[in-house]
Amino acid sequence: MRWKSYRHRFLPWILLNWRKQFLKNSPKNPIPSHGFVDSSYFVKQLDFYLTHLNGALQSRYGTDETIFLTDHLSRSFARCTKGYCTLGLQSAEETLGFTISRCRSTIIEAGTGVRVTKGVIPKNHLVALYPGLIYQVGEPILLQSLANKFIFRCQDGVLLDGNDRALSKHLFRSCAGRDIVGAHLMCDISWLTDHPINMLNVGQYINNHTEEMPANVEYHELDLELEFPARYLKYIPNIEYSWNHQENIPRTRRIILLRSLREINTGEELFSTYFRLIK
Repeated sequence: MRWKSYRHRFLPWILLNWRKQFLKNSPKNPIPSHGFVDSSYFVKQLDFYLTHLNGALQSRYGTDETIFLTDHLSRSFARCTKGYCTLGLQSAEETLGFTISRCRSTIIEAGTGVRVTKGVIPKNHLVALYPGLIYQVGEPILLQSLANKFIFRCQDGVLLDGNDRALSKHLFRSCAGRDIVGAHLMCDISWLTDHPINMLNVGQYINNHTEEMPANVEYHELDLELEFPARYLKYIPNIEYSWNHQENIPRTRRIILLRSLREINTGEELFSTYFRLIK
């Protein structure tokens, strides 16, 4: 049963079964779609939430920006983010109108899932972010990929490793420490703990849909442009594996978000489809 739940993340199985799954999700059993997707629409939602979150945290933990940044940095690496997480949930409820969190999945033996804990998620709305270390095409990921069901492959071959344990966890923390600028973290590392500061950073735990439980969210791939406020990058759960991709070269930040296909109510579990990715 465990293999049936997670085989959709295993690249060789996906390649061998792509045609069958494509036909399965075609005319006879179509997955709802909103047609053209304007990435800027979701970036604005993300920016609105992070603006409120950053303001709430700074008001509570230090009105002086330097004090706040130092506190944020030290708490993040010390894994002491429970207070930040609580404020993050309050901020999400006030700005987005809902909260989500990890839970035991309703799918037997599927392990952890993600559920709406408060409010209602509107149709075609930002729901979650898929965290992880970003690997460009050709970068080494063999050891990290062993027994790792959280490797996400983008349309252009870029990979995101959303595993919050073992080697993947240590590599992410190492790369986050490498890219610190002054007291500024350039990504979120609290998603590796039980208390993520940014509530949205749990997308890797959203399970694949079943016949009984159809997809209510889908993946959307985009790059955060250079204009995205640098002060909010500390809430984005992605960072590049290779320093060479950042040194002296202005780069965008690859993120994978999940958007709602319909209105999703309190108590409902989120389900995606691993065979559908919008760019």
